[in-house]
Amino acid sequence: MEQNSQITISKLFFDTNPIVIGINVLGEFVMLLATGFILVQENNSVYLIRMLGLNYNKFYSDINKMIDEFNELQTEVKADVGDFPFLMIVKAALNSDRNYWVELSKTWIIKLGREKFLDEISAIQLNKKINQKIRHSFLKLE
Repeated sequence: MEQNSQITISKLFFDTNPIVIGINVLGEFVMLLATGFILVQENNSVYLIRMLGLNYNKFYSDINKMIDEFNELQTEVKADVGDFPFLMIVKAALNSDRNYWVELSKTWIIKLGREKFLDEISAIQLNKKINQKIRHSFLKLE
């Protein structure tokens, strides 16, 4: 990606096997992989599902601070916390068919709003690969 050298702001999450998220000069969210920074998109959001292990409020605050720093440096391009793919991360976890990720996503679903995940929750409840206790716990989400 040409924009590798044009990352304006980045933030490190996790001490072990860190995930680095940044904002490029175009105001797009990027993540660092072994090959360099790539745009955060639906087809690669699976790389970010470990973020579900973080406290949502703290993570949101950290992303918001990163965006504020970016916006202070930039005059033409502005980033917005609403553009960060929180929903995409949760949906990647819900579509993973992994009990661990599905269970971990519940706290973020509560924060983001259950109504944003109705199709995925319906699919979870029908998915026999997911533990029955987890499937039933999604009925109680508010």
